[in-house]
Amino acid sequence: MTAPVLHSVDLTIGYRHKKTQHMVARQLALHLPAGRLTCLMGPNGIGKSTLIKTLAGMLAPLDGQIWLQDRPLANLSAKERARQMALVLTGKPATGLMSVEDLVRLGRYPYTNWQNNFTSADHQAVDRALAQVGLQAQRHTLLSHLSDGNLQKAVIARALAQETPLIILDEPTIHLDINNKQVITGLLQQLCLQQGKSILLATHDLDLALTFGHYLWLFDKEGIHQGLTEDLVLDGSVEKVFALHNHQPQDNLPPLNITGDKHAVGLLKKALGKHAIDPQKLPEAVHISRQGEALHITCQDHTYGSIAAFLESVQ
Repeated sequence: MTAPVLHSVDLTIGYRHKKTQHMVARQLALHLPAGRLTCLMGPNGIGKSTLIKTLAGMLAPLDGQIWLQDRPLANLSAKERARQMALVLTGKPATGLMSVEDLVRLGRYPYTNWQNNFTSADHQAVDRALAQVGLQAQRHTLLSHLSDGNLQKAVIARALAQETPLIILDEPTIHLDINNKQVITGLLQQLCLQQGKSILLATHDLDLALTFGHYLWLFDKEGIHQGLTEDLVLDGSVEKVFALHNHQPQDNLPPLNITGDKHAVGLLKKALGKHAIDPQKLPEAVHISRQGEALHITCQDHTYGSIAAFLESVQ
């Protein structure tokens, strides 16, 4: 797995109320891969929002520690966190008479002085963020006049303008139609591949997660299952959490010389596309076989036990 931008040690999450604690999950050893899109999924009420607020520093852990890069999260000031991590939460912002541009400009405040003076770099960051979500023409529109979908795009643009290495989003596409869901999630994936952003995206949309997510965090009563998306499909983890059978995203990649188990072949091709693997780096022939939950990817006298291991060999 790619080196983590964020990880936890014996993390227990939940709420404190006076002298009592309500535990949601315990002893979590989380690893968020750098430069990749990780999708957090799980049933309603399992604790995804609690986890996100804890990882963002909004809730203190009941126990354990969170590390951001090489520093304990608890040791960072609010401004230091804001320069390392942008956060998009579920729910509409209290906008008042703000325009789209006013909201997006908030993303630059961790970098401005006490007078909030903007430099040319700040203005350029705002312009880029608006362009990335397609709201340039609405930059002066009042937020109260936007559709729910465009309001959500503006909130995401604020996070993009913050220009942090890590972005955490809780259901950012909940108010978007199918086309805009794909556009925004595709944008997040490209930010990872092209700009090296690390993104944690909480979502209930399994199709989006399987199509765009490089990695999954599957949250259930047993804890959080982590791994490459396609490996978690093949080992049955996705089916176990969501009670699905043979769920496979569509593959629109050009034909590659990969033979064997049809389901595994489709997932491997999808993984190669999502991780932007150059087809020229692939061996001339790859064969995949499965025995129960065991996976064997064979090429050039080498055998790999997971799609993640194979990807590491060709990157």
